[in-house]
Amino acid sequence: MFCTICATRNPVAAHQCRICGTGLPALLPGTGRGQRAGKRRHLALTLLYGVPIVLLLAASLSYYRATWRDSATWYAEAEAAIATGDYAGAIDLFATAGDFRDAASRHASLAAEMAVHQASYDAAATALDDGRYDDAIALIAPTVRSWPSDAAAEVLAQARQMRIDVLRRTVDAAARQGEWLQAERALDAQVAADPGDSAAREELATLRREHAPIVFTRDHALYLVSPDGMDERLVTDRVPVAWPSWSPDRTRIAFASPETNGQNGLYLIDADGANLVRIAGDLRDYSGPVWSPDGTRIAFATGGGGTERMGQSEPDPDGLAVVDVATRRLLKLIPNAFSPAWSPSGDRLAYVRRAPESFTFDSAPIDGRPAPTGDVLILTLATNRTKNITDRRILHPWRVAWSPVDERMLVYTRDPGSSYDRDRTRLTLLNAATGAMSEVSTFRDRITMPVWSPDGARIAYVAGEETLVVRELEGRSERIDLDVVLSRYVSWGPSGDTLIAAAEGSIRSSYIIALEGDAVTATPFSLDYDTDRRASGAPQWSPSHLIFAAPRPSIAGTGLDRDDRSPPAAGIGSLPRDATTVAAQSRFDRDPVE
Repeated sequence: MFCTICATRNPVAAHQCRICGTGLPALLPGTGRGQRAGKRRHLALTLLYGVPIVLLLAASLSYYRATWRDSATWYAEAEAAIATGDYAGAIDLFATAGDFRDAASRHASLAAEMAVHQASYDAAATALDDGRYDDAIALIAPTVRSWPSDAAAEVLAQARQMRIDVLRRTVDAAARQGEWLQAERALDAQVAADPGDSAAREELATLRREHAPIVFTRDHALYLVSPDGMDERLVTDRVPVAWPSWSPDRTRIAFASPETNGQNGLYLIDADGANLVRIAGDLRDYSGPVWSPDGTRIAFATGGGGTERMGQSEPDPDGLAVVDVATRRLLKLIPNAFSPAWSPSGDRLAYVRRAPESFTFDSAPIDGRPAPTGDVLILTLATNRTKNITDRRILHPWRVAWSPVDERMLVYTRDPGSSYDRDRTRLTLLNAATGAMSEVSTFRDRITMPVWSPDGARIAYVAGEETLVVRELEGRSERIDLDVVLSRYVSWGPSGDTLIAAAEGSIRSSYIIALEGDAVTATPFSLDYDTDRRASGAPQWSPSHLIFAAPRPSIAGTGLDRDDRSPPAAGIGSLPRDATTVAAQSRFDRDPVE
């Protein structure tokens, strides 16, 4: 112990200084025996206060770990509930998971989305109760697609069944009254709503074979008739009619009409004879209107008549025009163009560009061969760009026919100076996308322009005078010899397994040809039609691009398909009005060539 008076170091346990006798302070805790006693007191205090704190911390950590494990479980269960379509359960589980990960935001977004779908479900259920099945389908189908649930699927299934029941009653009522177009449209919709109904599909094919009406003219009046020659009906005789052509959905008919000013007007009329309207003028003789696949536009040959739409006193040069059916606005003029053919999607238009008729074999040869007299070009309507896809590789192109389903084209050639058809003809298969081409053997026959079947699987044409040829381009071929001189007018039926081969004159029998597997049946068909080539009324059974109902996928026993959604306003490949509409002008547009 250190003396603070004389600075003498004394023993630790001394009570006074051994030199000066001054008293020394008592021992402090933590030193010597006092230190050990202090340590014992400190340990007691630590045990008294520290252990409960440690135990509390341990309990808290254990609780936190248990809570974290429960939140992770609830979060995982919420995701599993979404996978099974239990969205209400998922919302509750995300709420229970609290602030684990993004549970709070997932809960909020799911709750908001479910509120929207719940409103659609309630509205669809109300529409179903009111018998408004189309409204119910439109309301509930998006919910079934994005939020599938048993309840929503049940409402959709009920609405679809109601639609099918109503369509079925419509089919039966229309058939009893002989309204075959109405019956066919309703049955086609029934098949689209239930693609698995094989009986309805076969019924539709039979109806098309036996009752789909054929359009033609007699004495320049427009008629419809069934394939069995029954149910003939006058559509209109208010104006002279030539070159009638079905719209793709067969609700309307376009035709040319000779007029007093020397022009041919382009007219439209509903299949029941209503809504006769003139939409254009200056159609060239010997050719008729060509519908786009979506039925919104018509291409036609121009020239050779008056030019009211161009404000000229002189005839326009030969060319092609495209007109909008709804607005009657001229969309495109193409000079020196013949034989319009639409692509399957309607975004492009193929045509033939020919040299003048005076161009003959006497022209100077190229590399020792006769000089070509034309080419096949394709106009892309949206961009106004034109591409030559033959580039003088086909000798004398005359007409072109584009497959209704793919990029294949048939190019029909005619030697200069020959007659209108079936003289020194050739047939070339051309790929519109690649430009590849190959000759199609025609057994050295003189043939008419081939016609594609509605499904693009076969072509048909007349060979010689009395033979109808039906062939696959790379497969089997049927040569059907008939006892009558046939015209160049061959038309497929909507079912794709029947044709009409029209006789050259109306006093002879035409034929309905049925193709059933390996069997071919030719049935005489009496049809008195206008045979004048300049203003023909040749029969047409099916349009070039027939609108079929495509099979749809099925969800929960229902046919969820594109019919549940609004169709595009102008169809695939429609023309942008602000970019391609052509105002009245005195000359053709110049079309840039790639």
